[in-house]
Amino acid sequence: MADMQRLIDNKTWDAMRFNAKKIFLGLPFLIGAGLFIAYLLFGYFAVNPLAQRILPWVAEHKLASRASVGKVDFDPPRLAVTVDNFRLTEPNGAPLAGFKRLHLDLEASGLFRLAWKLHDVRLTAPQARFNIAPDGKLNWAALIAAINKNKTPPSNTLPRVLIAHLVIEQGDIEYADRNRATPFNASLLPLDLKLDRLSTLPEDRGNYLIAAQLPQQGGTLKWDGKLGLNPLVSSGKIVLEGVKFAQLMHVLRQAILPLTPTSGVLNTQLEYNFAIVKNQPQAVVTQLALSLKDFAATAAS
Repeated sequence: MADMQRLIDNKTWDAMRFNAKKIFLGLPFLIGAGLFIAYLLFGYFAVNPLAQRILPWVAEHKLASRASVGKVDFDPPRLAVTVDNFRLTEPNGAPLAGFKRLHLDLEASGLFRLAWKLHDVRLTAPQARFNIAPDGKLNWAALIAAINKNKTPPSNTLPRVLIAHLVIEQGDIEYADRNRATPFNASLLPLDLKLDRLSTLPEDRGNYLIAAQLPQQGGTLKWDGKLGLNPLVSSGKIVLEGVKFAQLMHVLRQAILPLTPTSGVLNTQLEYNFAIVKNQPQAVVTQLALSLKDFAATAAS
């Protein structure tokens, strides 16, 4: 009986080995393995050289500008992308926008919800410059005109995006208008922002197209409206609820205010219309409501 059992076990083991060998040496498995290896090689070795060529070409031929990037790393198993030292400039080299580093962690589970699902997005040292020259021309005018050459029908839907954690740090946004008797300058420096669970999915957003939590500033940010790129126009409603005023003011230069807020809860909402008309930005704000509770401040030194 024992010999018979050993014979059966040996035959079973031989059959299992034969089946495994058949599977691993079969054409479908070899094709799948080859595609996976090609994907890994492409991700590790081809993404950066392609980005170095494609991004400048797109900027020059499609956006009437110049672009450069230091390095683009793609980690195929983790679906993580890191872009270093991206710069977008006018043809004469004047800066438009850029950042020191952008890191994206994509989750494959988003495919089951037909959405771009990002576990972590971190943008370090983003910069943007908006300048209106004495002749009234906006520095982004050439880029916007290039986009408008290839008009496409506007979309009534937002991309399906779910971001678990978004961090913007060390931002620098500057606006200068020299098309006036007294030049006007404004800036947000440093701009630091954290968002948790930013979603455009209908099942998450409720009555708003975008709703996001602000863990650093407290409260929530909500937006409901329309956005078009050809031409650049936007209108809608913005709501901020339960925001810690002292934390919010950290994005502004301290010299702007004679006081340093130490506490306070801000609630505000507004409706707006924004458009680029004849190369100049135009904005109208209506239905503005603002309340500030439990405010306290100290004199600025």
